[in-house]
Amino acid sequence: VHIDNRYTTDNRQNNEKEAAPTEAGQNSEKEKQLLTFITELIKKMGYASQAEISSHEDRKIIIRLSSDSSAILIGKKGKNLDALQLIANVYAGKLQMNDRIILDCENYRIRREEALVRLAYTTADQVVIRKTSILLQPMNPYERRLIHSTLTDIRDVDTKSEGEGLYKQVRVFYKGI
Repeated sequence: VHIDNRYTTDNRQNNEKEAAPTEAGQNSEKEKQLLTFITELIKKMGYASQAEISSHEDRKIIIRLSSDSSAILIGKKGKNLDALQLIANVYAGKLQMNDRIILDCENYRIRREEALVRLAYTTADQVVIRKTSILLQPMNPYERRLIHSTLTDIRDVDTKSEGEGLYKQVRVFYKGI
């Protein structure tokens, strides 16, 4: 489902309740405020961007950012995108939106998830071959959860998180027989 960020105002739309989008191509007032906030925030950072809602799913609103400066908006390992997403979620909370906001730029989230799944399987293969353990780079909670869940069903491998703070490391180890 693609919902466009075209701002059309007429009396019919302004009188509608601010629940979900009413028709394809229309966003609620709160969603419009959120999109405006995100684009203005990025503008104040010194970059031009466009934000549009790409989908609503399971109490999540996925917002796609388009910009000539997308590499900067994403940042190293997605840290800038994560920071923008955190700010967007705080603002959505102030708007009393009950949905979680996910920001994505150039399909970074999907590409990162695929790379982490490949990393998990490659690491598991190395652990089984060497019968040892491997400590992965520090990751945020979502990324660690993805590694743990990917390797849950592999018989001779187990995982655990190590370290302190938000960015912990995942140790993949051989549990063998």
